[in-house]
Formats: sequence, C-alpha cells, structure tokens
Amino acid sequence: MLPAEDLLSLVVAAFAFAPGLAIGSFLNVVVARVPLHRSIVSPGSACMNCGHELAWYDNVPLVSWLVLRGRCRSCSASIAARYPAVELGTALLVAGCFLKFGITGAAFVAAFFCITLVAVSGRTSSITSFRTASSCRRPCSCSLPTPRCT
Repeated sequence: MLPAEDLLSLVVAAFAFAPGLAIGSFLNVVVARVPLHRSIVSPGSACMNCGHELAWYDNVPLVSWLVLRGRCRSCSASIAARYPAVELGTALLVAGCFLKFGITGAAFVAAFFCITLVAVSGRTSSITSFRTASSCRRPCSCSLPTPRCT
C-alpha cells in the first residue's frame, strides 16, 4: 500500500496528464504554423494533404490518432507519428513535474520549462528539416550551416 502522500502525488500527476496532452497538441499547431506565418488561432486544424477540416472528435490529442490509425478520415493520407509523440511527451513531462514536486510553484515552473524545451526542439527540428530539404535545390545564404549535397 502506498503512503497517502505518494498516492496524492500520483493523483495530481494523473490530473496534470490531460492538460499536458492539450498543451502538446497546441505546440504541434505552433510548430506547424509559425514557420509558414499562419495564424495559430484560425482556421481550425485541417489535413495537410486534402485540406479537410477536422471535426472536434478527430482532434482529441493522442486518442484521435490512435482511433484513425494515423490516417486522415477523409483522404487516408498518413499523419506523422511526430504529432502524438509530441503530445504524449509533453503530457509525460508535465505529469512528471507534478509527480516530483506536487502542487507547488516549483512544479509549475518545471512544467513551464519542459513545455518550452519541447516547443524549441520542435521548432528547431522543423527548421532543420526544411533547410536540409531545400539546400539541395538552392544554396541558402543565412548564417546557419547547411549540409551540402554530393
């Protein structure tokens, strides 16, 4: 049997998991739209392949991707596993912060920094992917190093 304090920490972490999933979903929107200079508020989420706007039940973090087996309901295009991975990773980090620190200011600060790191790593990897793909077609003149094609 777990001590009451440990049980309370587990309950708090479980309750922190759901908002962590939602925050991870929002981070996916930010990482996908900001580099394209698109609004993060509207329009709603849509399939990147066919443009079909997602209904609320197709936009539930982690669950929808599993139910749809990683495919668009409309055109059956594949949805990258990166999206649920970011949602799950963010949720686990946030829940872990509350598991470690309980409901304290330290938990909120740690969760904020974890969320920030997820956002920065997603933003950095999307820039790197874009630069790597575009560097073969034309050289980039910015200061970041780009891989050379042979």
